[in-house]
Amino acid sequence: MIFIGIDQTGAVDTKGRPKKLHAARLNGNHIEVFKVSKLTDLDLKDVKIIAIDSVLGLPVSAFPKSKSIRDLFQEAAKYQFKKKEFGMETAYQYFQRYLDKRSDFPKRQCEELAQANSVFQKHPFQKNIGCGTFRIWKELGADPNWFYLWPHDDDYKNLKTKPVIIEGYPSLIWKKLIQSPTRKLENLINYLKVNKITVSEKNLDPDSADAVVLAIAAKQFHLKPQTRDFKNYEQEGWIMGLIDSDSST
Repeated sequence: MIFIGIDQTGAVDTKGRPKKLHAARLNGNHIEVFKVSKLTDLDLKDVKIIAIDSVLGLPVSAFPKSKSIRDLFQEAAKYQFKKKEFGMETAYQYFQRYLDKRSDFPKRQCEELAQANSVFQKHPFQKNIGCGTFRIWKELGADPNWFYLWPHDDDYKNLKTKPVIIEGYPSLIWKKLIQSPTRKLENLINYLKVNKITVSEKNLDPDSADAVVLAIAAKQFHLKPQTRDFKNYEQEGWIMGLIDSDSST
């Protein structure tokens, strides 16, 4: 059984094409670190979970009526702004459509609990989750039938025939699982050694570390999955491993 972590990026090259995503593949106790241009380029044989650093929902107050999250993915797949398919401004304009002239940046329940930024925020740039999320949505919308989406589709135990895509929040994993308050690479390397997880350290660097922790957290989720006890999961989704203070998960 294989678990994959994907660290999102919204960056584009000089020709406006999205840069490759950092990925980590956990098979048994060994992690392979690599880059991938598109999610559909992954070898999906025996893959159980793909944990992605991407928002996989919208606040229920901003979610368009009579649509599903897959509908929004498919809209993103077709969306362009000033003939540009990717990039920060295109992403920002896409998500602005759901604000309906609101001046605030609404958050999902899980974002409030995790103290995460809103997907609608354009600034600060270094924490611009909207850009990378839009890129992931475009890829998922181009072919929305090869994966399950948790928690939207069903409880995890019932999702058996296709890879399951789950939203991950690296900062939460570093703190809760790696027991590191910061993204300090030596703390991750120590965690891997203590838990007898091997990885080629020449491929493990600060840029790929988030993908590695996402893959590790995906396996932990599989071993102890959460149930859908939280509200509005069809629209808002949920962050892997985040405990709802109002539920028993």
